[in-house]
Formats: sequence, C-alpha cells, structure tokens
Amino acid sequence: GGEIMTTLHGQKLTLNPGEIVISSREKFIDLAGIIGNQETAITSQTKNILIECASFSPASIKKTTNRLNISTLASQYFSRGINLVLPPDKSLSRVISLIIESYGGNLNSGTIFTYKEAVKKEKQPLITISQQFITKKVGQAFPEQVIDKI
Repeated sequence: GGEIMTTLHGQKLTLNPGEIVISSREKFIDLAGIIGNQETAITSQTKNILIECASFSPASIKKTTNRLNISTLASQYFSRGINLVLPPDKSLSRVISLIIESYGGNLNSGTIFTYKEAVKKEKQPLITISQQFITKKVGQAFPEQVIDKI
C-alpha cells in the first residue's frame, strides 16, 4: 500500500507508487488532476493560497481514476486532454490578478517550480485540399500563394 489521503469530499484513498501527486516539502496537496487533499482545503481561516497551473497525461489520469473508482470535474477535463487557450504562465498571471483585484492580498513569490515533461508530439495527418475545392466551398478563387500561407 501507499500513502493514504482524505479527499475534499471526505473519501479515504490509498495511493499507489507512480500515481502523480502535488506536494510541498511539508504537505501532500492533491492527487494531480483529480482531487484535492482535505488537509489543504481553503477555509474561512485561510491566509495563504497556492495557485497551481498544470496539465497531466490523460492516460495517467484515466488509469488512476479507474483504479480508485473516482470521477471529478477536474479528472474529466484532464482525462480528455487540455486545450490551452492561453499559455500556462499567462493563465496563472490572469488568475492571480483577478484574485488580487477581487479580494485584495499580495503576491509573495512568483513561480516556485516548473516541470516540463517531454511529450511526444503526435504526427498530425496531412490533409490535401485542391484549389478548386476551396473555390467551390468559399465561392471565391484565391491565388495558390494565399492558400499556401493559410
């Protein structure tokens, strides 16, 4: 058996080696991409918060949620893969700005830790479309140089 955590929903989970967790030196924070630890939940007494901006392997999330028989909104997002509209650093800056504007407070430190997993980029399929097809669908002819740029 591995480490035991109590989730934000009060469920006790036994973690296996290899399951991704977020932790500080002192505390186990959450089961990455799935659910937070009750011990680190925000309450009315909370003075300091940690903002996490992360992405996790969909396969890892699916494997852990299936083994633990748990489903959360976070696990549903991460198990499908994240479509990043903004880069993580810009997203993080925006969230921090909104929190400070809405509730006050101070930013005590910047990025504490970053880790980039080497991800094999899937080869995107090549789709060939003729100039005639585009002209027919759009209703206007475009020079090949314009089409190539798109």
